[in-house]
Amino acid sequence: MKSFIIILSLLFTTAIAPNVQGQTAEEVHIVGELVSCPTAELKKVGVVNIDGLDAMRDSKKLLAKATQRAKEQGGNILKVRKLKTPDGGSAAYRIAADVYYTADLNAFIAQKKQAASTAVEALLPDTASYALLYVYRPHAYTSAAARYKIYLNDTLACKVASGSKHILKLYQQGATKLNIKGRGNTDVNINITHGKVYFLRCDVSLQFKENNAFKTTQVFTLVDPYPGWEEYNGFKGRDE
Repeated sequence: MKSFIIILSLLFTTAIAPNVQGQTAEEVHIVGELVSCPTAELKKVGVVNIDGLDAMRDSKKLLAKATQRAKEQGGNILKVRKLKTPDGGSAAYRIAADVYYTADLNAFIAQKKQAASTAVEALLPDTASYALLYVYRPHAYTSAAARYKIYLNDTLACKVASGSKHILKLYQQGATKLNIKGRGNTDVNINITHGKVYFLRCDVSLQFKENNAFKTTQVFTLVDPYPGWEEYNGFKGRDE
């Protein structure tokens, strides 16, 4: 069986998979729930629904199964309509998505990246004396009540609640460590350049064990302008 490459446009949680870049004839590009997809330019070839008895506790396997079904339907773009994490109604991950085909997937991806870069470059000039950090945590059932505190140089920069957004001005340059406290401590390293915009996505990873117990882990990911810009603007969050 030929191998295939999964490219994630959205990090649903780190438990699913990291971003993987590659160019093969069999790649499937996943456009996340919070990211737009110009469907008028694409050919719809099917749908993928994994729910009920097909739902899976392992989010990596869920995504692999969804992309495999997209390939079987002749598609190379999987547009997620809804990704459901474990909640009060189910202890498994579920997904509903549309499958599209484009003859030039590389051009599609390049267009999305260019649009994001253009939008982000307009946020502040290269000559600015600071950088911007867009922090966001999309709504999620898992650990919804938990709040995380982000510290910069031992100073509290913001508190991150479920469904919240923040824009931080970073005046220092060079290698910088963000310390995040919540369910444990997490360090995120960022190399700051004035005039640049950065995106930090906050998630909660849910991992099941053999005895049906589960563990939640706080996950913080530095995201590129694509998909970070659209993810940040893709939900109605509280700007704090």
